[in-house]
Amino acid sequence: MRRRPILSLGVACALGACAIAPQGRDRFADEPPTKVQALIGVSVFQDLDTQRADPGDPSRIAETDVSQMPMFGLYGQEQLGGEGVEVGFEGGVIVSWWRDQATIRDAGSGSIVAELDQELIVTDLSAGLYASTLLGSRVRVYFGAGPLMMFATQRTETELSTTRDSEFGLGGYARTGFEWVLDDGSMLGLGARAFRTNLEFDTAYPGVDLEGIQAMLTFTQWF
Repeated sequence: MRRRPILSLGVACALGACAIAPQGRDRFADEPPTKVQALIGVSVFQDLDTQRADPGDPSRIAETDVSQMPMFGLYGQEQLGGEGVEVGFEGGVIVSWWRDQATIRDAGSGSIVAELDQELIVTDLSAGLYASTLLGSRVRVYFGAGPLMMFATQRTETELSTTRDSEFGLGGYARTGFEWVLDDGSMLGLGARAFRTNLEFDTAYPGVDLEGIQAMLTFTQWF
C-alpha cells in the first residue's frame, strides 16, 4: 500500500517515544538547550518512474525515473524539558534534486528517437516535536514527527522548447535515528525520515502525490 512507509515509521516513532527510558548518566546536563543537525543522504520517492506518451506524437514513449535523488538539509532541536528523556521542538529544511537526460522511444520499434534534459528540485520545510534519550553514555536515540510544507519545481528541455511545472503541497513527516556521542560532545549518526504530501504535478507526473522515505548521515553540534 502507498501509505505504508510513513505509517510504519510513524508507528515506530510513537512506540519508541513511549518506550525510551532514562539510561546511563546524563552527559548533556551542562550543554546548551539548542542542537543543530546537518543531514546528507538520499531521497527515495514513490511512483516517479514513469512511461508516458509524448504529447506531440503518441507513437513515441518518454521514459523517466527520478525515484532516487541526493538530498541535504539542516534540522534544529530546542529542548523544552525532561530529565533522562528529553522532549522539545524541532524544525528543518531538506532539499532534494535530480538532473538527467531522458529518452523518447518509438512505441513500435523501441528505438531511441530523441532525448530531453530534465531537472527536479524538491524543498520541504517541517516543524514538529521530538523525544530523545541516551542508551548508556555514548548512544543517543531520537524520534520526531510533525507537519511539513513542500515545494517542487520540474523543468523539461528539448531542442524545441522548455516547460516548467512548479507546485506546492502540505503533508507530514516522521523520523528516527541514532547518533554516537564523540568526545567533544558532538554526535555522528544515521537517520531515516518518511513523508507524505498532497503535492501533485499537473503535467510531469499527473495523479502522483509526492511521498517517500529518506536515509541520511547526520552530524549534530550544540549551540
